[in-house]
Amino acid sequence: MSTPRLRLRFPQLRRIDLVSFSLYSQEPDISLSVPAGVMCIAGANGVGKSTFLSAVNFAITGRIPNPRRSYTSANEYFEEALSFTEEFFDGRIAERDRSTATVSVALQLGHDTFELTRGVFEPSGLRAFRILREGPKKKVVEFDGSGFTDEERQQRYSQLLAAAIGLKTFQQFVFLQHFVLTFDESRNLLFWDAKALDAALFLAFGRDPDEHDQADQYRRQMEREESKARNSKWHSHRLKRSLDELLSASGAAKKPKNIAILEQAFDALHERELQLVFGAPAGAQQAAPPPSAGGETVEVNIRIVPFCAVDTAGKPIYDLRQDEVELRIGGKAVSIDTLDRSAAAQSGMAGTAANERSPSSATPSGPERTVIFLFDTAFTSPSGVRNSRVVAQKLGSQPRACEKLL
Repeated sequence: MSTPRLRLRFPQLRRIDLVSFSLYSQEPDISLSVPAGVMCIAGANGVGKSTFLSAVNFAITGRIPNPRRSYTSANEYFEEALSFTEEFFDGRIAERDRSTATVSVALQLGHDTFELTRGVFEPSGLRAFRILREGPKKKVVEFDGSGFTDEERQQRYSQLLAAAIGLKTFQQFVFLQHFVLTFDESRNLLFWDAKALDAALFLAFGRDPDEHDQADQYRRQMEREESKARNSKWHSHRLKRSLDELLSASGAAKKPKNIAILEQAFDALHERELQLVFGAPAGAQQAAPPPSAGGETVEVNIRIVPFCAVDTAGKPIYDLRQDEVELRIGGKAVSIDTLDRSAAAQSGMAGTAANERSPSSATPSGPERTVIFLFDTAFTSPSGVRNSRVVAQKLGSQPRACEKLL
């Protein structure tokens, strides 16, 4: 016997109040009753119709739909929409009204009316919240949030509204409100977003909202595992190509099937590669690489600051010592690892100064500059290593007098 599907009941908007909403400069305080049926708001382009709709959504959900939104899961969408919401009213509300600007709504859900007030720049809290229930003669207060903090009122509102609708979480309601019940100028249709459509159908026709939450988690887990599988497949193809190049370079006729033989062949080929590329003697012991946990990133920051030093007469100075130079960045002193005197500067500028100096005051030769070429053989093919070596040889074929190549 199948379990009957739960029926979802959505709230109906009954009243909207805007206070200090300075975007509408002619009338920043607006109170609007929403009758049953259809209500139309008409106006010229740029008068604020879309912003009005966004303000209503913000009051109800604490989030504003991002025109470039994408759906991954209800929980992730709720978190990702926060940054867009926090910046949405900047420039729309005057700075003088920032603390007083509020939007209030009344939502009718069955016999209950949810009344809430939210600060325009406070998406995670409610300034006021209460629930009124229809009584035999008048409405009575079913819940009064006056004794709670803003964040606590938001939490209770989220729990009570989701339960009254028939959903498991408030995030599920926010998803339905933004993706299904709202069609704004961004014109995002469910048919254009397969993930959002799948989630909407699950909530609309599923038997249990709990199952939707679990399905969301399973789907996201499947996507992450698929991503890992694609990455592993890419790395395996890359390693296969490198191995094929090594086998081809060694003249091997075919690939061995036994894994032990394959490992021995790979070690021999790797040793041969080191001999060809770096001139390492046969049988030389290579330092074992550090253990890796699937990947390693090394970040090296080198900051070179060229400068020209002159004396009070404007003549170049070539014999500065490192302890005579101070470098400051942002007003803070920075340590100097090395101080090199450029040979090019001495052959150019120093030549001009030499005519003004006596032979006894000849410019001293600069200290040696060490130039190091680094090659990461773990992330390149044998042909790439050979090409890198050719480039290094060309760069180092004519070093300056002050440079020593490693």
